[in-house]
Amino acid sequence: MQYDKLECVMKFPYLGSCINSKDGNSEADVMIRIGKATGVLRKMDNIWRNKTLSVKIKLRIFSSMIIPTVIYSCENWKDSDIIRNKLDVFHQRCLRNIMKISWTNHVPNGTVLELAGQQPLSLLVAERRFRWLGHLFRLPDAKHALEWIPEVGKRKQGRPKQTWIDRKSVV
Repeated sequence: MQYDKLECVMKFPYLGSCINSKDGNSEADVMIRIGKATGVLRKMDNIWRNKTLSVKIKLRIFSSMIIPTVIYSCENWKDSDIIRNKLDVFHQRCLRNIMKISWTNHVPNGTVLELAGQQPLSLLVAERRFRWLGHLFRLPDAKHALEWIPEVGKRKQGRPKQTWIDRKSVV
């Protein structure tokens, strides 16, 4: 083992997450997490179709089983509109499936969230990210970690990339 050469790969699984070594993009990890949560959702299909269980109990099961599966290690994901949109679309699709609200009923997404008593998944991820940020602030060298912007080569034309501190005021 000590003389074996290690293979150089672009992405690899580590502790349930997909690490992308090329550019650090976390869209692949988000898609894998959504796929795993969809698998759990499909395995519990008999619960969602059960007519004796109330919608309230089904939503509690959803919140305790599916949501933690999809947002596992979300604190480390890149914050982008594409990722937020993918998470919110998945969340809405699941809620509509559980509550049996068809797209032909023309019920707005905000109303579905209100009926379910939940907030958008992207806001839950933002909360967890800021909670993690609070833990980082307690570290002695936290300033260096928060102001660091990865350099992946030449910067593209346009507005500079935002740091965590810049994003805090947006969310």
